[in-house]
Amino acid sequence: MLVGETTKTDPDDDARWVVPSTVKKAVDAASTIAKWRLKYFPGGESAPEWDSSSVPLALAGTEPWLPVKGNNRNSKNELIGQLRLGPFIDRYPLFFDPEEMAVTEEDWKIAVSMTPNIGNREGFGIGLQWPLAAHQLRRTTNVNMFASNMVSDQSLQWLMKHVSQKMTLYYGRNFTNLRLNSDAETSVIVESYKAIYRQIASVVEDSFENVRPHSKQMIPIKVVNLVEAGEEKQLTKLIAKGDIGCRRTLAGFCMKAGVCEYGGIESMAQCAGADGGGICTDAIFKRENGPALRRLKAAHEKKIESLTSESPRFNALKKEIYAIEVYLSVVNG
Repeated sequence: MLVGETTKTDPDDDARWVVPSTVKKAVDAASTIAKWRLKYFPGGESAPEWDSSSVPLALAGTEPWLPVKGNNRNSKNELIGQLRLGPFIDRYPLFFDPEEMAVTEEDWKIAVSMTPNIGNREGFGIGLQWPLAAHQLRRTTNVNMFASNMVSDQSLQWLMKHVSQKMTLYYGRNFTNLRLNSDAETSVIVESYKAIYRQIASVVEDSFENVRPHSKQMIPIKVVNLVEAGEEKQLTKLIAKGDIGCRRTLAGFCMKAGVCEYGGIESMAQCAGADGGGICTDAIFKRENGPALRRLKAAHEKKIESLTSESPRFNALKKEIYAIEVYLSVVNG
């Protein structure tokens, strides 16, 4: 345990903090330096008497080579009221390993999960060494102990010397946000895989409803067999690896694995070959979409009457109308 005085919101002249055993090395080193300062440097003769086993670690430096501040060199070996970590790091830049202190992409994800607007602050970003204050060490301790699920809220409140438990839980909220964000992200990814699986199953099982506008074998035989056998887990693995895909489009489905550069969600011009390249070989037309596309075609035809033939919007709508006509020809043929 570390023992000392705290003047935090709940003052304690005999505060104690549980720390890892490795902290003892740092305490022993600091104790040795403090004892030397008390014994050998100016003012040592009149220095306060401290028990050898409990020498204060935060004594002001009295070494002759330290810069003189005013007319006083802290000859009375006074205790340092506050350790300012920022100036300390500026003075000893190699105290922390610069590479270890640089923020990684994973660090950044965690930081954004806890503080969404952190990217708007100057000096914060991937690859940078962020400003470090002593209070951040205290906050990190609080969050980590809260995350361990091994320290009660009441014990943590006492260790942090918070007047109310709300103050302690405020820090714990950061870990909660991180955990909830992580859980939510996982749930979204899992559900997206399941949605793709359901869509692939729909294409395989309903050959009448889902029309193939060309002779290409859209789905590998092994995938068809997995669907028919109900092997959802194996299919999900293939989906997660990006080996197979199935996305909804205005026309029906896109069976392209990975991302389609044309989308097919806001426009179906590329899906149905309105660019002159023929119907996309990854496209499947869904009969169920027919009524909605007929209404969309009528809306486009009405809109185009108010546009000039030279406008980009006119040409875009002309391609969209053509694509819908191709779709209707295929599903009604």
